[in-house]
Amino acid sequence: MTRSPGTRSDVVAAKDATPIWPQIHFWNQPCPGNETETHRVLGGKGASLVRMHAAGLTVPPAFTLTTAVCQRYFAENRSLPREFWKKVWQAVAELERCTGQSFGAGQAPLTVAVRSGAPASMPGLMATILHCGLVEPYVRHIDDETIWHNFASFIEPLCGAATLPPPGSLPIRAYCDAILRTLEESGRRAALQDPWDSLQLAISLIFDSWDSDAVRRYSEARGLTASVEGTAVTVQVMFAADVSGVAFSRNPLDFESDDHLVVETVAGLGTALVGGRATPDRWQVERKLLTCVKQADSSASREICPRIQDFADRGLLPLCRELLRLENHWGAALDVEFGYSDGQLVFFQARPIETIREQLQREQILATEQLRLEQLGNAGRGFWVRHNLAETLPLPTPLTWDLWRQFMSGSGGYGDLHRRLGFQPTRRVCSEGFLELLYGRIYTDPRRLTEMFCGAWPLVFDQDQLRADPELLRAGPTRFDVEQLDPWFLLRWPFVGLVMARARRRMQMVGDQLFQADRSDRQIVQGARPLELPGSDLVDLPVPRLFERLDEHCQRAFHEAACEMLLPGALAVASWSAVERDILGILGAESGRPLLNRLLADIPDPILDRQHQLLEHVPSSPQSLSKFLAEFGHRGPNELELSAPRWRECPELVPRHPQRPPRGRGPGLRATWHVVREVARALSAAGASSLQGEILGQYCRARKFLVQREQGKDRFLRAYAGIRVVTEELARRLKLGNDLYFLTVAELRAFSQGAEFHGQIAYRKTERAVFQSFSPPLVLESETGHSVVARIDKAPRGRLPGMRHREIGAKVLSAGRASGRVVLDWRASAQRQPGTTVLVCRTIDPGALPLLAHLSAVVVEEGGLLSHVAVLARRLSLPLVVVPQITLQVKAGELIQVDAEQGVVRFS
Repeated sequence: MTRSPGTRSDVVAAKDATPIWPQIHFWNQPCPGNETETHRVLGGKGASLVRMHAAGLTVPPAFTLTTAVCQRYFAENRSLPREFWKKVWQAVAELERCTGQSFGAGQAPLTVAVRSGAPASMPGLMATILHCGLVEPYVRHIDDETIWHNFASFIEPLCGAATLPPPGSLPIRAYCDAILRTLEESGRRAALQDPWDSLQLAISLIFDSWDSDAVRRYSEARGLTASVEGTAVTVQVMFAADVSGVAFSRNPLDFESDDHLVVETVAGLGTALVGGRATPDRWQVERKLLTCVKQADSSASREICPRIQDFADRGLLPLCRELLRLENHWGAALDVEFGYSDGQLVFFQARPIETIREQLQREQILATEQLRLEQLGNAGRGFWVRHNLAETLPLPTPLTWDLWRQFMSGSGGYGDLHRRLGFQPTRRVCSEGFLELLYGRIYTDPRRLTEMFCGAWPLVFDQDQLRADPELLRAGPTRFDVEQLDPWFLLRWPFVGLVMARARRRMQMVGDQLFQADRSDRQIVQGARPLELPGSDLVDLPVPRLFERLDEHCQRAFHEAACEMLLPGALAVASWSAVERDILGILGAESGRPLLNRLLADIPDPILDRQHQLLEHVPSSPQSLSKFLAEFGHRGPNELELSAPRWRECPELVPRHPQRPPRGRGPGLRATWHVVREVARALSAAGASSLQGEILGQYCRARKFLVQREQGKDRFLRAYAGIRVVTEELARRLKLGNDLYFLTVAELRAFSQGAEFHGQIAYRKTERAVFQSFSPPLVLESETGHSVVARIDKAPRGRLPGMRHREIGAKVLSAGRASGRVVLDWRASAQRQPGTTVLVCRTIDPGALPLLAHLSAVVVEEGGLLSHVAVLARRLSLPLVVVPQITLQVKAGELIQVDAEQGVVRFS
């Protein structure tokens, strides 16, 4: 999160043409902006005060310093000019006029609460300072323990992280003296001699808490970025509450079935309640009749103090009536913080109940996506299969998907690759593509996929076969399409035959060229330029020029380097399919599958070998880490996602534990001698020795192409990292932080010219979080989509009822047998004892696999034999199987056995 507001002199002035807000806004003033703008400028607390006052509730007088003041505070080296502080004194004078008290002076001095108010909720992470205005000279002359307790609550937060005596361990005056001695050491005690100095100190501490490590870590974890540019600060008249509490207009633990309001109360101020230091008395009130159903069990066993009993008798039902009125005004279920004293109710804050709001948002987002799937079905696109790109790009952000979708269309680099191989993508697939992001995952339209080859091609994918085995999408279409047999088919057929014959010749020619290349070290694509990361010159470029650089790096990565990864991959699939077809046809599945698994395990990966070679010395040598980052700093976990940091940005993500030694014999063209002998023995026993040369020839091609694919992928990721360097500079310059990745390139250009997208960004972040917690099936159909969504969304965690004999069938991607306790997060696996854990997840990014050396096995929901994950798992001798929806069927810590020889997962 960027704390300093910085400057954007190269962005047009229209971008800053927001509603003109004063730096200080009073609780009873109208707001010049809309609701979103009010929340962004006044923060959650300030905005709720304005809204509650507009609804007619009693709110203690207050004013709010806007988030722009926080930006100015950090821009001016954590200080504010004297002219601004004069405005704060004038605002306090208005509070004095409203209350008839003098701030920090007189027999009954006015004191205030100084509260943080970030636009995004930061529960308990930022400072709150109560009773500001109580100064040491005044308190010294007061013989009232209540005043001394109030003074203690004021000066405690001023000590920061300093160690203090436990509350209650000393008499209250001695306790305050101990705090004052601590403040003397930090130089802050002098501010307690004057109320205005203490207010200035309190406001500055609130701003400083915005830049704390805790706030930064929380912001990064929740995806909050520089679009939230600071915190507001609300200065509010202290209310001497006999009872304080929180009231919920619906039960946050059971809002679907329970129709009650819930009220929690404590005696005195509510700081102990929100801080979790007191067990409250809890009340449940029936919403329609406003009758107190029961006092919650947590408070029924102890005696209620007289002040809380007075609230229950006189204040509880009026509070509930006001809460329901406020809920109707707000249009959402709320929780409110309130205070009560001698029949008077006041309100401090109101906000939507997060659990209810999140559930409603989730239902709305899933319903919207279901409607989109049905609309695609009405347009003739109702059958979708998860694309293999989803294995390495499982949940792309909008910017990442914008670039990849353009590339994977018929008019992008992927279409250029098909044309280079002699195919003829149709106009429709060039303009509309064949991929779609559904429920956040990448799916392909099988019928459109065939149009990448030739629009009149009479073969299509068999939908029944794809339902049973989505992996057949990789094998190509096999069913003859009778719909192509129209009167013009015979006229089109010569063209189709010409296209297919040309494609076969070109694929053979290109394959021969790549196969004969010396270790694939030279550039595959003609005219490819050397790949280098952009340098520090980006800092001096204006924003329009940064967009030009972004286009240049996208061209370099997607139209040049990407072909070095995809072309060998396509040729490897073709060669391996021929090997698989021949061996299974000759030996059958029972004998053929184990042989195929051993052939796959023998395929080398020089990139992974080099990573292991460097990582071996990282724990003991800092120089080794520098060397590793010099060669592989452009890579990292989730490396196809642009928003994910690379290893060079976050060296702490580099694995520092001993690595599993990789298997393989190097990137030679020929298979190793033991593989040749095993194939020869198996074919001889089946009476097919004459096919040995052809099968081993295709295997050697597949072997070499897979090596080239990994080398090409590394070169692509080096160019891809250049795109991230430019986007990170744009994020800094536009003050968007990680929010930049939730806009498309076109939207980013519009944003730099003044367009407003904060609402879209917030929605897309919520949408992505919903999709992340949702596991759609590998095949989606618009006719059955609703029932599929409902079934998966409501599926219980743990073993499903249909599971028999405590085992599930699995598709084997890497052979072996292992057992261990289930972990559901690969990051947690590195903290366990080696060889004791089985990772169960939806998919694994290849960049994370070097971190998985301590695993005994892996179970994923999707993947294929030639996927990056499968190839790397076989190199690591790591059993790897596919079980659809496995994450819904296991629990963390459960003991399971992965039998990747027989293809089953067993539960003990």
